[in-house]
Amino acid sequence: MDEALEQTRREQRRLRRLATALMLPLLLVAAVILWLRPGAPRTIQLYTGPAGSTDAAPAERFASAVRARGLGVELVATSGPRECLRRVAGTGGDAAALVSGDVEQLTGDAPGGKPLTSLGTVSIAPLWLFAAASLDSADPRSLASRRVGSGAEESPSGLLATLYFRDHGLDPARIVRASLDEEKNWAAALADGRIDAVFVAGLPGASAVRPLLESPAARPVSFERAPAYRVRHPWLLPITVPRGVFDLTADRPPTDLQLLAAGVNVVVPKRMHPAVVKVILEAARESARGGTEQPQKMIAERFDLPTPEYATLPINAAAQAYYDRRNEKDAKYLVFSLLPYRVARWIDRWGVVLLALAAWLLLILKVLPELVKANFTLHLNRAYRTMAEIEKGSTGPGADRAALLARLAGIDRASLSVPVPRRMGQEYMDFRQFLHDLRARLEETSGSGREGER
Repeated sequence: MDEALEQTRREQRRLRRLATALMLPLLLVAAVILWLRPGAPRTIQLYTGPAGSTDAAPAERFASAVRARGLGVELVATSGPRECLRRVAGTGGDAAALVSGDVEQLTGDAPGGKPLTSLGTVSIAPLWLFAAASLDSADPRSLASRRVGSGAEESPSGLLATLYFRDHGLDPARIVRASLDEEKNWAAALADGRIDAVFVAGLPGASAVRPLLESPAARPVSFERAPAYRVRHPWLLPITVPRGVFDLTADRPPTDLQLLAAGVNVVVPKRMHPAVVKVILEAARESARGGTEQPQKMIAERFDLPTPEYATLPINAAAQAYYDRRNEKDAKYLVFSLLPYRVARWIDRWGVVLLALAAWLLLILKVLPELVKANFTLHLNRAYRTMAEIEKGSTGPGADRAALLARLAGIDRASLSVPVPRRMGQEYMDFRQFLHDLRARLEETSGSGREGER
């Protein structure tokens, strides 16, 4: 095979390898990013306490608001807050838990507590102390010798009862702990004297609270030093229940009630995807102000839910950016704001590959043409130098014009295989014309020489 033609083909192969080499690093970077950066999940698991608990009460409404935004939610009931936290700590970022009370105390020093963060408080659960109507006083000293009940030890009412007893020098071991089913019967227990006072948690319409509010045998007790509890225990929030709000005719309650409340926090792993955080917080805002229970709406507006103010765990970085509105200028935030979650999730996951391909295409369209142009110029210059040697050699004595014509034919064949850049067509035509003229001169000289020999 002619040497010039083989040289041209080698250059074409080098160009193809170069184009491939330009693409490989971009795809490698895209693959590394995909491996290191978790994509937005299609579905998350939402852990709550058992059915009827304070944690589970807002779960279904909250989950429905999340699903309406395109993110699937699987509700999973657990035995209690500690199991919720343990399960979330064991996931890679596609799970959340609704936990009320002192979450930091519930996590303790367990290894699973360290990777957990809070998205903020999304619901408020009032905490009540009801005393038997027959009791003259329900102050801490009078309760020292009474039978006092509460929910499970890790429930909001159980945590409050424990703190209440400890803060007033009483023994928490004396508290009668009840299951969720037993809490529904507290009104009957107060009426027949089996219990003298009880701590419960929930909105006025909750199954554990409503019977106590409606029972003439029970009366709600005001926490007169509610602000002091807030200082001593930051997870406790003081709220005021106006006089007569339950029954204006009977004037119930007869005075303003000072209650304490526990925030229901959304607990997530540190590495939860920012887009999921945004969806959860927007759903929380909607569900906190939705529903038909008026106290829920009033509480949501009063505490501006969701809010980072009453969380006892560190606030997730993406949640803090959401509250500070720092992510409104972020391209990813705009994608998830303007597009449906499922579409934005696909773009977020594969957009880096699309960008890599776009960058490679840009290289092909911008860089490769310049390389083709350089290759063409080099080939043209090399061909011109070779033709200059042929022209010079043809004038010498004893020149082998047949061999020179063969070399010109090789240059001709090689030039036909060289990619011609669009803007260098004139240069190529000039080259072809020079080649044609040189061949014509050689052929003419060769013909004259043969006639002279004859």
